[in-house]
Amino acid sequence: MLKPVVTVPVFAVRGLLDGARSKGLATESWLDGVLAQARIAESLLHLEQSRVTMEQYIALFSAVKNSLDDECLGHLHGRPLRCGSFALMARSTLGAKTLAAALQRLSASFTLLQDDLSLVPVSDGLLKGAALDVRRAAGEHSDFLQGLLLRVFWRLLVWLHGGRLVPRGLDFAFETP
Repeated sequence: MLKPVVTVPVFAVRGLLDGARSKGLATESWLDGVLAQARIAESLLHLEQSRVTMEQYIALFSAVKNSLDDECLGHLHGRPLRCGSFALMARSTLGAKTLAAALQRLSASFTLLQDDLSLVPVSDGLLKGAALDVRRAAGEHSDFLQGLLLRVFWRLLVWLHGGRLVPRGLDFAFETP
């Protein structure tokens, strides 16, 4: 039986590139290189309805991350989040007795590693969660960065919880993706 091909819209592909573009790092040769590594034709970036496969998207994410040595893909204004930072943050959560304690450790390690945003644990009665506190103007593409961090931190918390965690709600400071 054939598996359906999972695809990603081109606006998400552009989001991977926008951090480098906003810093002037996306030279023509750099763009050619990262797109070639992901086997994505540059012409697709100009077609609003185009899509790439999930494999291409992951390859592009890796190419951009590795070329910039930044796991936030150039979207942070201050210090980049160097390759290995997310693994370090994940290791900081190991051994926490509760998910809330793991979130506290994750928040503390994230704050140590960069200056633009902080991950703030929040609670409302029995509900626990986290908020991103933007310390510096995140720029034109901050919604992409915030969405990226939400996905990364959420997946880590789900994994720490044992693979099943149901969100009670998500609030965004921008139009819901």
